Amino acid sequence: MLLGAFASSAVLLIALILKERGREVELSRLRILPWATLALLTAATLHLINLFLRSDFTYMYVWSYSSKSLPWYYKATAFWAGQDGTFLLWALIIYASALWASERLGFEDALARRVHIVTHLIGLFFVTMTLLVSPFRTIYDLYPDLPRNFIPADGNGLNPLLQDPWMAAHPPLMFIGYGAITIPFAAAIAHLWRHDPRWLAIARPWTRVSWLFLTLGIAVGGVWSYQVLGWGGFWAWDPVETSSLIPWFAVTALLHAVVQNLRRGEFPVLTPSLAALSFMLVIYATFITRSGLWESIHAFGETTTGPYLALLLVNIPIISALLIADRAMRKMTEASARTKALVLAFLLAQAVIVVYKASTGGGLPSFGEVIEIFVLTGVFFLLLRGRFRSAGEPITESPPQSTRLFTRTNLFYLAIITLLILGFVSFWGLSYPFLMQALKEVKISVEIEFFNTWSYPFAVLLLLTIALCMGIGIIRRNHLLLGAAAVLLMGGAAVALGITGSPLADFLLPVLTYAFLLALWRTIKLLRSSARRREKLRLASFYIIHAGVALIIFGAVFNTTLTSQRDLVFRFVPGEGILGGPQEVGAGYAVEVAGINVYENYEGYMTTEVLVRVYKDGRYVGEGVARTINNLKFGRVTKVYINRNLDADVYVIFQGIGGHAGGVIEIPLTIKLEPFVNFLWLGIALISAGIIPAMILEGFSLPWGRREEESGEEEREEEE
Repeated sequence: MLLGAFASSAVLLIALILKERGREVELSRLRILPWATLALLTAATLHLINLFLRSDFTYMYVWSYSSKSLPWYYKATAFWAGQDGTFLLWALIIYASALWASERLGFEDALARRVHIVTHLIGLFFVTMTLLVSPFRTIYDLYPDLPRNFIPADGNGLNPLLQDPWMAAHPPLMFIGYGAITIPFAAAIAHLWRHDPRWLAIARPWTRVSWLFLTLGIAVGGVWSYQVLGWGGFWAWDPVETSSLIPWFAVTALLHAVVQNLRRGEFPVLTPSLAALSFMLVIYATFITRSGLWESIHAFGETTTGPYLALLLVNIPIISALLIADRAMRKMTEASARTKALVLAFLLAQAVIVVYKASTGGGLPSFGEVIEIFVLTGVFFLLLRGRFRSAGEPITESPPQSTRLFTRTNLFYLAIITLLILGFVSFWGLSYPFLMQALKEVKISVEIEFFNTWSYPFAVLLLLTIALCMGIGIIRRNHLLLGAAAVLLMGGAAVALGITGSPLADFLLPVLTYAFLLALWRTIKLLRSSARRREKLRLASFYIIHAGVALIIFGAVFNTTLTSQRDLVFRFVPGEGILGGPQEVGAGYAVEVAGINVYENYEGYMTTEVLVRVYKDGRYVGEGVARTINNLKFGRVTKVYINRNLDADVYVIFQGIGGHAGGVIEIPLTIKLEPFVNFLWLGIALISAGIIPAMILEGFSLPWGRREEESGEEEREEEE
């Protein structure tokens, strides 16, 4: 099925290239191929899920991540527990996007053909990756000496930390976000090859889809970390966590650039550059997870696919940079013949070396063969430079912009730059240790303080930008700037007074309040205006998103700076029960242990759990169970109890009973007070829900070449 999917996609790709080169190809007869490719990948996916449900341990991938005692729903979701399945999932999502492109755009339009070509090239790469680390390899393929009648009695099982609904949902959400950004990238490359402003009509809806699912994926991963890992945090700047955040910043910046490009024709070079950067960072995030070079609880360890991802990671920036530089310097509607020839020569040179290595049974190209790739690139360039044309016309310059400094356009610039800087902080924090180890053989680590310290000032700047964007048009510019200066002074005063005891939280509070209230005021003003209901809903969704960002920053900063921890020890005496009553843990909260139970779970592992009751100012507010499982295969697993409240969560960690001196059993608990963390979850819900009305109202039906019309209200704001 995988080979069939590869073949059908390759046939369509060759036909599209021939058509693009002016050959007579009846593409209408090939409309079945995108359907066939997706059908074959879907069948392969369902087959793999069925192997998990049947517990067919003759397949190595099934044996590695499943067991007979595993519930059926975790057997099904174990499909994406390892890298073999995730590559298949990624390929499936890319070809689902490719099918949409073929049905929505057809094959006759030149821009559509170029989008198809880039999409299918990427799709073929991921199908190839799936073939290289196929989830359908049997234990007999990997261990030829095994007798063919040998079938393992049981599988290795799934890590208990992954046996959670949040983690079951996290990978597919992330990979839908990763796969969806393929279409904007393909449209951007097609546009850079030959100027066509219609590419934005293709890119915008898929950028929104990617942004929504990346947001949900990161959020669900944060909930999983908070509830399951048992260390009381939603974010730890773990390498894989951080790598997923980097493309989110780039995609968010791309969304802002696309809006301005559609609305006013601004950012003509920056917008496709951000599309290319977003896709490149998606590959970078995947490379971190699968290269085995970064230590992380999320990583797949050392794998064979890291170098291949590195190859793609090299190709994307080089090809994109060549096309972007050509557009920026020449300002022509079509890339020059030299640039086109150089791009194709670079790809062909790599193809020749890779095919040669594959045919001789070798691995990836060595350093010497990398030099050969560049030599071959030069040879192919000389042969191909006369095969392309570049008869484009000069691009019409955008109308002159206002010379005023404080404009909506400049605020968009500031927002985009701030988002990219935040992304770079995370990128550099991940990449610097690897570079030092590779170049100087020095092993260093970047601490959490680096990310927090360098992200903080730009988070403040982002909040100020949100406030100014929300206020422009409804408040006089001078008053708006005076308000921004005032909240900064108020922040300084709050630090001096020590309102919360945390300087970071004190300084941020007035800025957060300013940004949130302006977003709220903007929403209320819009809903009371005479604009059409459809336009109100569309614009209100964007204002809600920005209010949600303010809540996320509020929850994240105040939680991480004000959280507190206390270690308690309760004592159980057989025949007498738990000694002592509730113990204070801070902020008026107290906890007590009301019972203890030891039993064997469904997998046969000993489980110890304690019943914990929580009180607030002496009043009972809830109870729940914290447990620990002595899993002999994966180690001790902790299941925390979280008592949720508006002001703070009471987070109870139980890691097993302590000493038994004199018949007294010690029950140690770690209690963490997690203040304002629910504001973080509320903010995530707002920004996730906020994008949905715009996606529904505008969908994927933006007409070709139409620029977004501004509402009457926005026009009046600009005039003011």
